[in-house]
Amino acid sequence: MLDQGLPRSTPRHLQQLGIQATHVADIGLSRANDSRIIDQARSDGTTIVTLVRARLKRAQAHYAAWLAEQRR
Repeated sequence: MLDQGLPRSTPRHLQQLGIQATHVADIGLSRANDSRIIDQARSDGTTIVTLVRARLKRAQAHYAAWLAEQRR
């Protein structure tokens, strides 16, 4: 499950690589708070991919992955 900070086109690109992915906006959670997104991910047994490091603490490490922004 890709969080709001990631482009909505990302799941399509991942799916082309054979990776199951969905964006929170595609399942009606584009304006949901962190708790709602975390609850949905737990219910679905999915991982949250986010750009927001603070979500890791709330979601626990096995439910969320943080993507570091590369700076050049």
